[in-house]
Amino acid sequence: LPGARAALVVAFDYHPPLAPDPPTGLVPHVSAYARGADYHDVMAPRLAALLAFLRREAGAAVDGRCYVDT
Repeated sequence: LPGARAALVVAFDYHPPLAPDPPTGLVPHVSAYARGADYHDVMAPRLAALLAFLRREAGAAVDGRCYVDT
């Protein structure tokens, strides 16, 4: 972002509730992170809401971009 003076970096504890594993032999084990919604789809609207909040509250123009490691 040309002219950027700061970056706001956030972290998200993405630990979806664990569903029970299927019975052994029917389906291979699925990693915990893959059992919930795709974190890209979860984070993008949250980041957009955060940017909207910053724009409302800043009292000055805020130029920004929301980006989730894609």
